[in-house]
Amino acid sequence: MLTAGVDERTLGDVGEFALIRDFIVPAVEAFGFAGNIGDDCGFLSRSPHSGSLAITTDGGPRPILWKLAGHQKDYADAGWLSLVASASDIATSGGAPLAAVTCIKAPVDLKVRDVVRFVQGFAEACRAFGFEYAGGDVGEASHFSSITTAVRSEEPTSELQSH
Repeated sequence: MLTAGVDERTLGDVGEFALIRDFIVPAVEAFGFAGNIGDDCGFLSRSPHSGSLAITTDGGPRPILWKLAGHQKDYADAGWLSLVASASDIATSGGAPLAAVTCIKAPVDLKVRDVVRFVQGFAEACRAFGFEYAGGDVGEASHFSSITTAVRSEEPTSELQSH
């Protein structure tokens, strides 16, 4: 398992890629999960006849977009960008976009119209990038944030024909 003193290091000490390679992969392999773990996507093998799946998730705390003039509290653009973060991971993994879900956390005093605008922006991005909008979750939090999960499928591998 983990060596003594590892818990004293920080993410800044280790870095994202080394954290995944040196700590996360060995930790899950100890439980029997073989590594199809990427830095932005996980890969699920299915049978050779049904292809594979890639899945990714991205957190979206207060959108950085809101720091730009004219975009403060632009929930539709925030919804769009929430999907784009995951869509870019899916695009680099190859295959065809399949579905996306989003988890929205918001304060109780947030206007319903703002949640609707976020979902509209998310759904518009899903349509633009070929994902099916498959729902998600809504919950209460002290500030607005979102988490997006997207899935892509890969065509089945072709079998070699003998002649």
